[in-house]
Amino acid sequence: MPDSAIAAGAASGKELRVTTSPYRPVSQQGWHQLRGAVALTGTGFQRVTHRVQQMHERIAEVSFRNLSRAPLVNVGSAAVKPLHDGITSGVYGAVRGIGGVAFRLLDGLLQRAEQSHLRQLRPANMPAPLLSAVNGAFGDYLLRQRNPLALRMGFYHHGKPLQMTQAALHALYPQASGNVVVFIHGLCCDESSWQFFSSGEHAGNHPYAELLAQQGYTPFFLRYNTGISIEQNGRLLAQMLNKLYAAYPQPLARLVLIGHSMGGLVARAACSHGVASAAAWSDRISHVFCLGSPHLGAPLEKVAHLGTRLMQAFDVTQPLAEMIDDRSTGIKDLRHGKSARKRPPLPAHVPMRPPQAHFHFIGSTMGLRRGNPLTKWLGDGLVRLDSATADHLADDVSVLEGLNHMQLLNHPRVYAILAQRLGLTEATAQ
Repeated sequence: MPDSAIAAGAASGKELRVTTSPYRPVSQQGWHQLRGAVALTGTGFQRVTHRVQQMHERIAEVSFRNLSRAPLVNVGSAAVKPLHDGITSGVYGAVRGIGGVAFRLLDGLLQRAEQSHLRQLRPANMPAPLLSAVNGAFGDYLLRQRNPLALRMGFYHHGKPLQMTQAALHALYPQASGNVVVFIHGLCCDESSWQFFSSGEHAGNHPYAELLAQQGYTPFFLRYNTGISIEQNGRLLAQMLNKLYAAYPQPLARLVLIGHSMGGLVARAACSHGVASAAAWSDRISHVFCLGSPHLGAPLEKVAHLGTRLMQAFDVTQPLAEMIDDRSTGIKDLRHGKSARKRPPLPAHVPMRPPQAHFHFIGSTMGLRRGNPLTKWLGDGLVRLDSATADHLADDVSVLEGLNHMQLLNHPRVYAILAQRLGLTEATAQ
């Protein structure tokens, strides 16, 4: 089957599938991206239709079961049930079949347009924040299906991926210093999230990268698929840091990792992999900052997990539970923190983090003061304070009052802490 073909089963209910590997150098722009979106939409249509049919059948099953216990009525219900089941199966099968045919036809039209004289008409690309959000929700599925929408990890500059060669980095950073800071965004976000709260009423806020660049740090922004496991992203980040270390145009003297939310967990996972593989860059890490990272798990995902387990206990709500359970592996990992998957422990002589690195966790409490009994539970609105600070995993912690989860991405008080821990001048930290 050609790389760009879509395999679909209509009446059989098989899912639409794009077989373009995200590991091959195939463009994610234009036609490839559009066809990937069609494939994902087609799969969603098939899945939702199937779950709705399941709920319909199970609700009907309860009704017919109750009718079967009633005298006289049970005779008629027993005769009607096979007719009902046959009609229901036929209707939903036809809907899936027609939908499958429609999506296959649409993909065929797009493929012919791509190969015809229209190929020069590049369709508008999906906005990067939307693409990142889709990956956060379904990124592991996109990767398994080799859908072109699946993001590949990389460092980005002004929305474009960086070529990890010494010549390319030297051309982009002619004044590169020996100090490097890497920014790692959170779930469903991309590198543009570090620019939040820097306009309008927040026009006085300067992004951390801008301020650190003025102090001699060369910033790099990571973009990655937040829908795959945190542990896997940590391993991929460790590999990307290997490439950065090898291609950086200056000797790397100091490496700082700053992660927001899930990004902090990915940074910690990368450190573990770096130490385990004796990566050269792991000896250069001086600080790891985690901003609002759920080291002990995120409450929303814990509630979602409990809710799906409860719904799975009842036949009627099982299909709904399965729909909710289709959320990505990356989201599910947030129930536990760093990883929901057990893995063999590292040998006793291998530390879980670079011994010279300073781990600093920053949490916040929205508008509540620390003495308020609700502070512990609400935290920054998405991550509880005890999970964000996790004293036993950090060298030291900071708690900021009056900031929500997203404000940690760009706020003068957060930068003041970063500057202080990095030993920068007090004037810059304000």
